Amino acid sequence: MARASGVVESEHWNEKYKGGYRAYGTTVSNDEKDFFPRLARLAAQSRTVLEVGVGDGRMINLLKPFGKAKFFGCDISRNARPACEFRIADARKLPYPNNRFDLVYSLGTVEHFPETDRAITEQARVCRRGGFVVCTVPHFGINATYRHLKCKVKNPEYTKRKIHEIVGRQIHKHEIERYFMRAGLVITASFAFGGIFPYDRTNPAFERLFGPLRSQCGGFLYIEGRRE
Repeated sequence: MARASGVVESEHWNEKYKGGYRAYGTTVSNDEKDFFPRLARLAAQSRTVLEVGVGDGRMINLLKPFGKAKFFGCDISRNARPACEFRIADARKLPYPNNRFDLVYSLGTVEHFPETDRAITEQARVCRRGGFVVCTVPHFGINATYRHLKCKVKNPEYTKRKIHEIVGRQIHKHEIERYFMRAGLVITASFAFGGIFPYDRTNPAFERLFGPLRSQCGGFLYIEGRRE
């Protein structure tokens, strides 16, 4: 693979996971609570589950109690250490055969490179017919723009591509839905979740005011599709 893409990205994530990676500790984050029940139900009805961009396996550990599925994980970083059957892999070229898993999901992964559509097509390819693919990505809006600006201010030398590699691209709802449909997936759920503004979920007044708008304007997108 060309150094301009996968190799450079793996160097960033190798460094990030070095010595352990705990973005959310060991629990479901406040933002994830908006979609976790759906994901848990899908995992409970599955026999085999793959997480793409598995990291330390936090989400797998949270889903295991909901059923008897066998979990698999892959990540571009050699320093990812999940408690499941693990392979080092690029999300754009998964090392699994067609029709392998009942549920394939990635949480905040496919937005870190330009070929988001290719990664979703790969997730659909390794998903069995009748199975489900789930992705979460940053939603185009205030929250994601803030994170981009924060990264640029801290690292003024970073290019736009570098910021996307680290923070992730902002993606419109219609864009991610189009990728799912092109991959042959029938969309079964598509909604925004998470804070509309930075840190608004820690502010009770903001929560009361903007909470009802989260499913349309939240800082992230959840999309779920069934492979026919």
